[in-house]
Amino acid sequence: MWSSIALAIVAAWILPSRSHAQSSAVGSWTPPQQWIYPCIHASLLPTGKVLYWPDYTGDTPKFWDPITTAVTEAPKAGYNIFCSGNTLDSQGGVVTIGGQLVLLYGLKDNAVFNAFTGTWTRSSRLNYARWYPSATLLPNGDILTVSGLDENSVAVPIPEVYEAAAGRWRALSDAPLTLPWYPRSFVAPNGKVFVATLISRYLDTAGTGNWTVVAKRLVPGRDDYGSAVMYEPGKVVYIGGGDPPVNSCEIIDLNQPSPTWQYTGSMARPRRQHNTTLLPDGKVLATGGSSAYGIDTESGKNLFAEIWDPATGKWTVLAPQQVYRGYHSSALLLPDGRVLSGGGNGHPDSEVFSPPYLFRGARPSITAAPATIGYTDSFTINTPDAADITKVTLTALGSSTHAQNWGQRFISLKFTPTDGGLSVTPPANGNVCPPGYHMLSLINSSGVPSVSKMVRVGGSSPPPPPPPPAGTNSFVQDPGAAGLVAVKFESNHRTVARGGTAWQPVVVAGSSSANAYQALPNAARNVSTAIEANSPQVDFQIDFKKTGTHYLWLRGIGPSGNDDSCHVGVDGTVAPTASNVIGFPASWTWARSRAGGGVATISIPTVGTHVVSVWMREDGLILDKLVLTTDPAYVPTGLGPVETSRGGTNTPPPPPPTTLAYQQDTTADAFVVMNAETFNISTARGGQSWQPVSVVGSAGSSAMQALPNLGRNIGTSIATTAPQMDFVVNFNRSGPHYLWLRGMASDANNDTCHAGLDGAVQATSDKATGFTPAWSWTRKTIDGPAATINVPTVGLHTFTIWMREDGLILDKIILTPNAAYVPTGLGPPPSERR
Repeated sequence: MWSSIALAIVAAWILPSRSHAQSSAVGSWTPPQQWIYPCIHASLLPTGKVLYWPDYTGDTPKFWDPITTAVTEAPKAGYNIFCSGNTLDSQGGVVTIGGQLVLLYGLKDNAVFNAFTGTWTRSSRLNYARWYPSATLLPNGDILTVSGLDENSVAVPIPEVYEAAAGRWRALSDAPLTLPWYPRSFVAPNGKVFVATLISRYLDTAGTGNWTVVAKRLVPGRDDYGSAVMYEPGKVVYIGGGDPPVNSCEIIDLNQPSPTWQYTGSMARPRRQHNTTLLPDGKVLATGGSSAYGIDTESGKNLFAEIWDPATGKWTVLAPQQVYRGYHSSALLLPDGRVLSGGGNGHPDSEVFSPPYLFRGARPSITAAPATIGYTDSFTINTPDAADITKVTLTALGSSTHAQNWGQRFISLKFTPTDGGLSVTPPANGNVCPPGYHMLSLINSSGVPSVSKMVRVGGSSPPPPPPPPAGTNSFVQDPGAAGLVAVKFESNHRTVARGGTAWQPVVVAGSSSANAYQALPNAARNVSTAIEANSPQVDFQIDFKKTGTHYLWLRGIGPSGNDDSCHVGVDGTVAPTASNVIGFPASWTWARSRAGGGVATISIPTVGTHVVSVWMREDGLILDKLVLTTDPAYVPTGLGPVETSRGGTNTPPPPPPTTLAYQQDTTADAFVVMNAETFNISTARGGQSWQPVSVVGSAGSSAMQALPNLGRNIGTSIATTAPQMDFVVNFNRSGPHYLWLRGMASDANNDTCHAGLDGAVQATSDKATGFTPAWSWTRKTIDGPAATINVPTVGLHTFTIWMREDGLILDKIILTPNAAYVPTGLGPPPSERR
């Protein structure tokens, strides 16, 4: 039976119109948005986008952007990832464990999607095939999987742990136990894994494993598509489930010496196949599901959301969504505090819920916070709202499928106000907050959360190599007989993106260092003409002690026959004897062959510093190490020789050639109009770059976004530390030009950039700002005056955009000397290039 309070809320809802006051009580849903497929598996990425995939189509993942609402293609994992176990790893990668051979038959495959590089990496295979397994991130960054059906449709009793450091799966052979499919599992404060089945147990994942009984649940049937949440460290609530479903819920506190399951408040209606989502204020939202008997009975659809308050144990009925979300639906907390609810069999659409807290007044803001948080040292959050903050919380990124979210975790942090912000005590250890990416939120006295800040807990984002001191930048060739030079691709001096493609760091098992480099995105590009002007490149500065012919070896992987070649040259020019280097199969190999025959060589004209460059021929190629030698008989093996030391002279790499310049028009407005994706050169720095993104409403084929979005803010040494986009312009007027930028930003933490001319940031156009979550034109600066660029002379100049805050999306650029001009819509068409 529905409670009288629930009926009152329903009555309020069906009035002809809904007031702001009503929304502050029950929240509000967006209309359904059509997607390409139902989102059966969905994970929030550290970039803020959602990666999802459907059911029986197997390997067709998509991206959804909460800011633009665009649904775009995502790279394929390489196998059928439907019915896999999912979570996020300590690096923010989406993990898939097992999958579907055919219905009820599992696979041994698994993979990880890296949101920052946009690539999948296949991990070592499982010891046991699995269909419907769970996935749990452990305190040390390893991942546990239990349960599932194998390739013969037989239940798998042996748990396994993926050892991240070793890159292998370890069977817990002394811990066999047959469990329900997709068992609800959580890391407990004692470091063991709590599995919330009818007979609830701890699993000790050390060695070969060991089970210990904890308690017996009160309701037997919850494993049948009920949903469980660890709403605080060690505290679990199990909600609904069963066939027929129940509305009751029970809780257990693993922090107690003898934990037992106890009833808490019941929902207004029974639910199974529903989703539960942790909110940034610590409450739990239940959406979707059916109240009727059967696997997926839509006649019992639950459209009204409900919210559970752990402080009172009570549920409150909220606004209804329009579409039934049952079997094969998913739900995720988004960085802005809203909740995505989508999918379900036959429902290729989604809705977004704004909880009541978003209608209760102004939101507090985070103006600065660290990108990474450890387990020992306190950290500072800058906020103008420090005096009104009542809670600081971390919510782990969600990974949702089949009525359960294995990624989400919640912890409230202790804090004290400071001058201009808060001093915050971090989580104590990985037992209470496993490592990985979290949404950091502030909650004010009205219960309103800030837009969250993405932070990584328990580690640091892979830092760029520190810039070597002047005079010690170059790799120094061994003067011995073999004249060896060995360099890792991650130790490059510079990468230059072109044509929307760039060499990007990727984590691949078996590489000689933390990262290999891959030409991405893999869009089947092949650059064989005007290579220096059209192809992305990687530069290595080398102090040569020998001249003449040097034999080239490259260690790499060509995932297919369409991404297994590159070009190499010296001092900005491809060497005819080192073009079309091929011979990279699907596993690590040393190659030096050239298409058409022969081995790759380059000629060094003089002793001293030269720049050796590798250009992409086919995108998708992965490279790990480069070796040069004067010995034609030398053949590297394994990981090859130790990397050459640095210490030579410091000669900057030559500027890459440019072939096309934007022509300033001769009208009264003297426009220069440029689409952001049609830059001349894009230069990555510090592990970040301007990358093409598909956004609904952009003026061209794509927009450009500063990625990955790690919360960086670059305000000093901009020209040498910030990723940039260069546009060559042929000006026919000198003097001040007003700068208009069309872009969008999700919040105040990613809404600025810098601009300048001929390699120097101009004070009149640094800290350009004014971007909103929707496409808009701006010429504002943080300093106040309208942004301008001073052009000293007519003729060719290079206009540059540098990243200030990552995450900003730029679409179009206008320069004009007309102070009164204001662009609208998509703005004028791009200027001629020649």
